[in-house]
Amino acid sequence: MERKRSRSLMTALSTAIAGAVVLTLGAAPLVGFGADHLDAPGLTPPSGRLDGDINDVYVFEGSNALKTVLAVTTHPAAGAISPLAYATDVSYRIHVDNDGDAKPELTFKVLFGAWDGDSQPYRISGMDARGMRIVGNGDTGDDTTLTGGGRAFAGLRSDPFFFDLAAFRGSVLGIGDRRFCDATPTDFFEELNTNAIVIQLPDAAL
Repeated sequence: MERKRSRSLMTALSTAIAGAVVLTLGAAPLVGFGADHLDAPGLTPPSGRLDGDINDVYVFEGSNALKTVLAVTTHPAAGAISPLAYATDVSYRIHVDNDGDAKPELTFKVLFGAWDGDSQPYRISGMDARGMRIVGNGDTGDDTTLTGGGRAFAGLRSDPFFFDLAAFRGSVLGIGDRRFCDATPTDFFEELNTNAIVIQLPDAAL
């Protein structure tokens, strides 16, 4: 019963969060919808800022059926074409709509301090109907305990998104003999890294 309830919540959250990540740069909101890594046309990220570009948004069951993980990856090809450091003038936000009215009931905002060449301090705040409240502070690369029984991580990770570029070129562009779902799938992102913001919370908190 608990597992079924948790999966129903995950389905609702997945639908709600998929297009609900906002990066705020100065006074201008940058809204990301779906997977991109770099944006068309011209593979140009929002405002030309690679440290303000969303790769993907994930929602999945946490360490047990009563917890849910919200994860956002940023910085496409971190360390190769994107910087390793999070921007200190960007507000990374996750909006959660848990009743289907297309309005967030809960918002998590993540702000980063200065990069010291190894790590950055960060602060996660949670906003609900009662207003803003601080839920955790930490340093990139380390797990952080959040108030209310949650955990968080921010830092460099292997890019989890699978994309077969050669098969895409063959199937969509007609270049080469590779095709989707053929005998030799190849993950273009396997050797690439990305920055990630990961928040795990009890389902009750969502």
